[in-house]
Amino acid sequence: MQDAPVALGSREDFIAALGDLRAQGALDARDESDLIRQFDETLDEFQRVRGDLVAEYERRTAEQGRDAADGWLGEAAQALGREQGTRLARLFATLPALTASAG
Repeated sequence: MQDAPVALGSREDFIAALGDLRAQGALDARDESDLIRQFDETLDEFQRVRGDLVAEYERRTAEQGRDAADGWLGEAAQALGREQGTRLARLFATLPALTASAG
């Protein structure tokens, strides 16, 4: 059974959640650092892709109309979310402290 995703509002929320795990002994300093680095890389990539999406959305709006562009954007956003979620899930799966408590 898959756990429900945890919504984190910001980088600070993410770091605080990791700090809680570390305080509980479920995460060591190296794993915490790796997760923060990966979070930052994912956020940087998202910001880059976001710029590409805006440009493509504007092009599609001009060429195909707003409804078609909105439909495309919804699909693109879902695909991006799945991709980023899969990337982070793979990272979490490599951390023994987190996978041991999930079983």
